[in-house]
Amino acid sequence: MSAHYGELGDLLAKLNCHFNCIGISETRSLVDGEAVPVSLEQKHDFPIHGYEKFFTPTESSAGGVSLYISESLSYKPRDDLSRSCYLSENLESIFVEIIIPNKANVIVGTIYRHQIGRAHV
Repeated sequence: MSAHYGELGDLLAKLNCHFNCIGISETRSLVDGEAVPVSLEQKHDFPIHGYEKFFTPTESSAGGVSLYISESLSYKPRDDLSRSCYLSENLESIFVEIIIPNKANVIVGTIYRHQIGRAHV
């Protein structure tokens, strides 16, 4: 994420559009090897103004996912879904449920599946 953070900001400024959700894969946010992954990337790293960041780190040299949700929306993290779509060094995901009054809620997410045979850390 750090290598392209500036480019992402430039692209969003050029598009002049406020997206409700922005999903990013291959953030390469690493974990420290604990049984329950703890990210070296923090929630406040790589902010996008007007969005709250949710993320799942990776245990390999590639992967990691982030999801930015517009602060103008009502939402809740879906850790149950994020955990159910996590396989160490194979699959990472992050999900958030957008609350829409008087209608069905919408679940959005970002998923990264590692390539088979890809070298891992």
